Amino acid sequence: MIQHIVLLKFKPAVFQETIAGLFAQLAQLQPRIPGMTSFSGGPYTSDEGLNQGYTHSFIITFFIMTFIDAEAGNHYL
Repeated sequence: MIQHIVLLKFKPAVFQETIAGLFAQLAQLQPRIPGMTSFSGGPYTSDEGLNQGYTHSFIITFFIMTFIDAEAGNHYL
């Protein structure tokens, strides 16, 4: 299993509808990408203030490595 974690810093001028649309499009990738088993993401919501300016994040989980060849997988891991 591979979990791909992405942290994002959206500028204040970016509309929330645009961000929501992006996350909706990312979630729709799951049936199109072999091995992708889950997607979750959203805005930073903690009161701790440890986000270092990141406003959003998402995690994509891959169960099998059919999306890359074996040699590339060895470099990734």
